[in-house]
Amino acid sequence: MLLSELEERGRRFKLALRAGIPILMLIAIILFGVFLKHGSINFTLLNSLLMASIVFITIYFIYFLLEQDASETLLDYETHGFNQKGFEKKLQESRSKTVSMLVINNLHSINENYGAIETNKMLHSITQRLNDTLAENSLENALIGRYYGAEFLIAIEEKKDELQKALEQFVKDNYVVNSIDIDYEFAILTYTDEELDDTIMHLKNTIAVPRDGSKAKLQKTEVEDISNISKLETDIVRAVHDKSLQFSFRPLQNTLNDKIEIYEISIKLKTIDSGRILPKIYLPIVNRLGLGRVYDLAIIKHLIDILPLLDKSISLTFNISPFSLRNREFQNGLFEYLESSDIDASRLIIELYERK
Repeated sequence: MLLSELEERGRRFKLALRAGIPILMLIAIILFGVFLKHGSINFTLLNSLLMASIVFITIYFIYFLLEQDASETLLDYETHGFNQKGFEKKLQESRSKTVSMLVINNLHSINENYGAIETNKMLHSITQRLNDTLAENSLENALIGRYYGAEFLIAIEEKKDELQKALEQFVKDNYVVNSIDIDYEFAILTYTDEELDDTIMHLKNTIAVPRDGSKAKLQKTEVEDISNISKLETDIVRAVHDKSLQFSFRPLQNTLNDKIEIYEISIKLKTIDSGRILPKIYLPIVNRLGLGRVYDLAIIKHLIDILPLLDKSISLTFNISPFSLRNREFQNGLFEYLESSDIDASRLIIELYERK
């Protein structure tokens, strides 16, 4: 048995024990009251065995219910829709004849740049909004399940045209969820009594789901000591929150007039224990932890602050992530800071990472 399974079993037993304590206390009070009627409490061998049996049966029964709940759950914990097994089971029980697949093409990029917590919140919001949209289009009690990380399944009774209209409306109204831009695709098929996997394959072929949007490429990395990685992450997080940035200015000469008109900015993180860290090292960690917008906003605010100290003929060019630029909260923070400052915003030149 896997260690994770042993740990989970132990956690459920402790939960069963905590849940059983109030029941055992109630039983003890009842027995105590019964014994008091006779004026005394006699802890005979038979009574002791009876009490021990009650304790064992109570704890075991609660533990058994927890085990059954965990093994038979139909819920996908991130989205609160049906999981794959639950969706298939409910589909077989229902009269649903129309099945659709909704795919988030850019889920991997979202997870990479917003972090797991924000991504899970987004997936949950999508499920709730999808359910609301279906209900608004008179498609109540639709089955909504998560088949794969980026793939949602929807099943209804007939009404293929209504489902088409509802999904078109959903995609139009929810291209931004929790300030995250989302790229959707969907397909609809009439479901027969064939295996669900075959229907899903037909849906995927209709959509032509890009598999590279669903799975991250594995990279071989040499790691000396996992404690060093943990320490490095801690230093990077602290540096981002403290805005501990080191800026370097590289002059760019205009070849038409031989004047320096632009400074290109490069940035390192300054940490107490790990020294100065290059972007290629800290940016993947910053993005994975969902700190990309905090980091980018710190950069642009600092450059806005120092711009008045430079000659008015000088502009600054720098890199920030397009994921930050498309984020509504980032935009609001940026424009509010620009409006509160007395600078010519055209002197700020934003570069976008080519591979993004």
